[in-house]
Amino acid sequence: MLFDLLSVTAGIAFVVFLFRRRLHSIRNARSLANALESGVEISADGHINAQQSFAGMSQLEQNTGERFAGKKARFMELMRVVNEGPKSPEEIRFLFEEGIEPLVRPDGLVYVPCIENEHLSVEGELELTEADLDRYIEQGHLQQISA
Repeated sequence: MLFDLLSVTAGIAFVVFLFRRRLHSIRNARSLANALESGVEISADGHINAQQSFAGMSQLEQNTGERFAGKKARFMELMRVVNEGPKSPEEIRFLFEEGIEPLVRPDGLVYVPCIENEHLSVEGELELTEADLDRYIEQGHLQQISA
């Protein structure tokens, strides 16, 4: 009797697991389709190209005459900051909010490491953490950001 109860419970748990997995894959496919429709460019290996995505999203806004709002606008702003590099401490904090830790070079240039920004990499760069940001600004290490 106990074995039958455990078997039924395990069976139900397995069916629920399969259902949730299928639902998750459907949502992911829908999200990907919406992203591509909004102008996001994804490479063959599954990486988002920030430069092309920002350009595509800007072009879509221009063509439709409507500005993105909500999550789409925030994502477009993220693509702009990644593509152009953060130009202010507020933009660096925005990256932190999005879970991205930029790098700071010895010359004070801050950038987001990605395929498009590989040419910015130099020896001696460090991960910029949120705790270090104010200290770096006070010490003048991030002067080029505000220029």
